[in-house]
Amino acid sequence: MDEPFTLTLPQETRDAIESAARRDGVSPGELIETAIREHLLIREFRNLRSEHAPQARTLGIETDQDIFDMVS
Repeated sequence: MDEPFTLTLPQETRDAIESAARRDGVSPGELIETAIREHLLIREFRNLRSEHAPQARTLGIETDQDIFDMVS
């Protein structure tokens, strides 16, 4: 069940959110939820990358291109 979450933002940020939501054809709440979900996914990706980077380096994997070359 969804629950309200109160957030205080500067007027400039609110205006930008409302403008982007109109442009995307979604509600400000939907835009904010999507942005937060995307941000959390990116954080998780970065955390996993940092956690596994030392092991990858021992296998000779240094870059995204190295991984791409391995799976292509």
